[in-house]
Amino acid sequence: MKVLILGIDGYIGWSLCLHLANRGHKIAGVDNFNRRKWVKMVNSQSVIPIPNMYERKIAYRSKFGKNLDFYLFDVRNYKMLKDVLKKFKPDAIVHLAEQPSAPFSMKNFAWCLETYENNILGTLALIWAVKEVNPKIHLVKLGTMGSYGYDLGIDVPEGPLEIEHLGKKVILPFPKAPGSFYHACYDDKTEILTKNGWKIFKDLTYQDEVATLNREKRQLEFQRPLDIQKYTYSGPIYKYKSQRIDLAVTPNHRILYFPRSSFFKHLSKGNFIEASKLIQRKADIGILLFPDIWIGDDQRNFTLPLCEKWIGHPRYKKVNAKYIDMKTWLEFFGIWLSEGYTTENSRSYRVGIVTKSSSIKRWIENLLSKMQFKYTIYSSENGKYDFRIYDKQLFDYLKQFGKAHQKFIPQKIKNLSQDKLKILLFSLIKGDGRIIYSKKDSNRFWATYITTSKRLADDVQEIAIKCGYASRIVKYCRHKDKNLFGENPRDIYHVYISISQLTQLLPKKIKIEKYEGKVYCCSVPNEVILVRRNGYAYFCGNSKACDSINIELASKVYGLSISDVNQGIVYGTRIDETDTDKFLTRFDIDECFGTALNRFVSQAVSGLPITLYGKGHQKRGFIPLRDSIQCLRILIENPPKDGEYRVVNQIEDYYDLTDLAQNVKKIAKEFGINAKISNIKNPRIENEDNYYNPTHKKLLQLGYQPTSNMERELRIMFEDIIRFKNRIKKEVLIPRISWK
Repeated sequence: MKVLILGIDGYIGWSLCLHLANRGHKIAGVDNFNRRKWVKMVNSQSVIPIPNMYERKIAYRSKFGKNLDFYLFDVRNYKMLKDVLKKFKPDAIVHLAEQPSAPFSMKNFAWCLETYENNILGTLALIWAVKEVNPKIHLVKLGTMGSYGYDLGIDVPEGPLEIEHLGKKVILPFPKAPGSFYHACYDDKTEILTKNGWKIFKDLTYQDEVATLNREKRQLEFQRPLDIQKYTYSGPIYKYKSQRIDLAVTPNHRILYFPRSSFFKHLSKGNFIEASKLIQRKADIGILLFPDIWIGDDQRNFTLPLCEKWIGHPRYKKVNAKYIDMKTWLEFFGIWLSEGYTTENSRSYRVGIVTKSSSIKRWIENLLSKMQFKYTIYSSENGKYDFRIYDKQLFDYLKQFGKAHQKFIPQKIKNLSQDKLKILLFSLIKGDGRIIYSKKDSNRFWATYITTSKRLADDVQEIAIKCGYASRIVKYCRHKDKNLFGENPRDIYHVYISISQLTQLLPKKIKIEKYEGKVYCCSVPNEVILVRRNGYAYFCGNSKACDSINIELASKVYGLSISDVNQGIVYGTRIDETDTDKFLTRFDIDECFGTALNRFVSQAVSGLPITLYGKGHQKRGFIPLRDSIQCLRILIENPPKDGEYRVVNQIEDYYDLTDLAQNVKKIAKEFGINAKISNIKNPRIENEDNYYNPTHKKLLQLGYQPTSNMERELRIMFEDIIRFKNRIKKEVLIPRISWK
């Protein structure tokens, strides 16, 4: 077979190359040496010295008598990837070119972004290249058992999960629940707030900045999407609707929630829970409706743009820009948006405001006096006061906002600071709204703003949220009663505003419905986005674990044959083909790229305590390097059916980390090393004594023969690492990256 290995220079990639070549397969490889670069970024190095690719190609030819086809480029380069597929014509592709480290993705925004772009965009480029060149190619994609999460409390299957709800059975993909930045979606009625206003998800682009929540500060921040998910989905959708929220998400969507105990404390950052797990909770939870903090632009003055004023044919006079105190302008602008109009006739430019209230009349007079605008008041028989301001400069600016059903708030105004937006909001309500204050607490209120402009209603909701208020929009159709609303009725929008930050969600009232159609989401650094459905706005989680969902979708839509491998933690230094040092693979020990057992052995050899995180009773699946290579070879030589998406859990067995540390300590003693074990503060957010029982039968059925001799592998590791003891950087063996 012809096998293309993406990531051939890595820990597993090089070993797989040697093993497959020894079995008679023709090998080609792609790499851009990112692994070497990333390890340098954490100030570490491979304990086992490894040759460069030129030296590896020479060693390969000396061992197998043929050349190794190697291509140097980034797999995100779609054009080059297509060219290699056309030239080499592989029967199988093994995708090992992802950034594999959870701690690396949690270090900072830049490393998190690099992980997302490398893994998601690389996988997408590969999917499209295979689709375009030859959909018959078997794609073996290597992932991690960690993408399932370790806190599910149930056995992890290989493939889909059958569940029963309200007497109905349904088969779902087993949900991914990664504990780091490595997907899940909203239905097609859900919108997201961007810097350019509310958008339905299908119109979202990578150029948009979307509203997110900084959970540490409870602050609203705008961020560019790292990834946007749009795909066709057929399956269950979880729905919940109350007076405050309207939710419709896929089963594995992460929902930001606050426990009942924090309803009135408002101190916690909240937690994430998948919709499919939320339905199992007995206690109700809180959903966040608005942030504590919005830091906008603190502008002191509003600039009324310059204009040209006609002063008699054919002469025009240039009127300079006028500067108005921002607070005064916002009061005026709010009441004008609610009750104002513009009209022109034969070079007569009028700005008007109409009110029935005597107190509002006096207030408007005061505002116009502050802004130094001349005006006339006309009183009608029905008690209305019509302010008329004949000012070309003011007219030229306000005419852009159109008639009542076209009005809006410009972006520069919506970007103002929280205190300025509150002035505008209450001025709007004073004109076309009502407000009721609590008799017990004057700081508590309920308000309604009413408008015929859909765009203005959206804008008012946005500024209300930025002001720190909950908001929802309800649309009323006027055409149902012509007698009440006139001969040319328009829909009317009520924006309901309150100060309750959390709203109650009752898990027992969640409904599961069959859904067929498009679903959408995006991924952002802050993990939480501001969404809206049917006018109800709230904060909710964003998507993760995109790569597996993308390849599953590709298999379903394009008929690709895919083996999605969820691999346990790999350990070891050798396979049968590494009979001399020039064929050894890399061996990393740092907190990012050094796996647990590799790190334990290196700590023992260097005289440091073997460190366990927290209680140290985390259960994890492990597999020796030689077994990992054997399993991948078995999958390559036994491809799935055309168009089949095959999920495989690739582990030898699962262990308690404390038991493994004790095993390493025991073997260390055979080499004259008196190793000690130390429990340190856990830098991760994880269950330190979890239930874990993953199913791993498929590979056994295909012929996998487990080594089942961890002590032998540990002895080989000690022998190799002791030889290169001087290359161990002790400082990288201590964790410094915190999940929090």
